[in-house]
Amino acid sequence: REPFRLNLQCPLRLQGDMAAAMPGKFWAANLVFLVAGVLQLLLAFEFGLLGFAKRSDNFITAMGNPLGQLLFSAFYTDIWRSWEWQLFWCAVPVAICELLFNFLSQTSIQKAGSGMFQVIMSTVVVLNALLGLILFGKRLSCSRWLSLAGICGAVAMSSAAQLNIKGVDKQVQALGIAAGIAACLTVSNVYVMSNWLLEKPWNRRAPKPMVLAQMLGVMSMCVIIVFQAAYVLPR
Repeated sequence: REPFRLNLQCPLRLQGDMAAAMPGKFWAANLVFLVAGVLQLLLAFEFGLLGFAKRSDNFITAMGNPLGQLLFSAFYTDIWRSWEWQLFWCAVPVAICELLFNFLSQTSIQKAGSGMFQVIMSTVVVLNALLGLILFGKRLSCSRWLSLAGICGAVAMSSAAQLNIKGVDKQVQALGIAAGIAACLTVSNVYVMSNWLLEKPWNRRAPKPMVLAQMLGVMSMCVIIVFQAAYVLPR
């Protein structure tokens, strides 16, 4: 399962605690995450059809996630006051991976379509499990590994079917699928690194996941604004 988007990379252990303490809010947050994610993909694809995002390197659609993180947390003063420089510098690699994910995901959506990208993104749980095993020694049961293998098989068959559709440019589709796989790799690193950061002790006033989400939003938006001002607008 992916962490819910509002808290960005909330560890699964924290999700389990929330599910036990506040089951209604937990499931509501996950439902909002799923609905918002699907709507975001459909809007990104529609923007591409309208011409706003034909070129993924303009970062118009890719700025949705960091802009949302920043706007969602911008008006909570406790979050700004809870910034910690040690957490900020540790979050820099996370922000880099998140920027790469936003760019690669939008490239995949424009080349392969939002439906194909959504299928490819289902492999994120597989990559999270592998990285969790390698980096943290977190083990899964045989039944869960079999489920993850099924996901990989379904993605492989969907990708092969997409490439064999008549009238489809195979090179463009292959590029979109490759970008989607690369996006999954980068976002898995985001989840695993964030999980590691959020498991460390925290005694500030604001919740640590919200502080981290705000930091990532600020860093990503600063990079995107400078990039668009220096590269996109002149062209």
